[in-house]
Amino acid sequence: MRPYTKEEIYQICKKTREVSSDPYSLFVAYVLYALFEYLDEEFEFENEEDHFEEYWHTTISHKEFWDIIGNAADDFVSAVENHLQVDINGQSYTIRHASEFDKTKLKNIFWFNKHAKDGMCPVRIEYINNVNAADEKTFVERKNDAKENQEYFRAIVYATDKLGKYDELTDIEAAAYCFGLYFSKHVMINIDKKYMLEFMAEYEDYFGLDMETMCSCILDNLKYPQYYYSFSAEKIRAFNKKHNQTSVIDTINRKDADDYWYEVAVKGRFKEND
Repeated sequence: MRPYTKEEIYQICKKTREVSSDPYSLFVAYVLYALFEYLDEEFEFENEEDHFEEYWHTTISHKEFWDIIGNAADDFVSAVENHLQVDINGQSYTIRHASEFDKTKLKNIFWFNKHAKDGMCPVRIEYINNVNAADEKTFVERKNDAKENQEYFRAIVYATDKLGKYDELTDIEAAAYCFGLYFSKHVMINIDKKYMLEFMAEYEDYFGLDMETMCSCILDNLKYPQYYYSFSAEKIRAFNKKHNQTSVIDTINRKDADDYWYEVAVKGRFKEND
């Protein structure tokens, strides 16, 4: 969970139809429309004008918070439970994926009241939480992930080149190995979609995955690639579990794999680019 960005809230408010497939985004739009109607009247904003920026500099009392946001939340939950549409700014919306909607999460979305001072709740975008978003990892967690990504790839290389276990790699591990081979021949600082398409054209027959599936296991889906270590060990494990594929990599001694990497691999088919 993290706060929505200003751009996300703007899209929810101004392009509601585009986000309406997500019940939580639709809930946010429903509540904010009720809140904005109140603010237009309370602060005498002209309805025909756009006051999106001004709304985020207002405050409401605790009572108003519960009257507006609490009641809107109750109405939305009732609509979900009774398979009804909701009206937002004169437009009717069907609440999709209602079976995935967990009403217990709603209390974590609008946190204006948690930042109240002198009985007044600030209406701020940064106090609206996206309950679908994953928590941002800490620096230490990201550092540990990077170390694990390195060790996992080196174990793949060791299992393949030293132990001859290429046929025992899972599909995504084989893809990571082939990517390493391709990268060693075509070193590129900025690994983009074009680069990956060229890699796929040369190697896809060796691991049998399509571009989208393979890239789902790359760090941040092609953003901030780490050269040989562009594949996420965490995502590889999730892929293996999802597809019921057993990996031999966790049986590999990591020190042996690291020693092999520096003593043999980078002096042979894998150039030392790390």
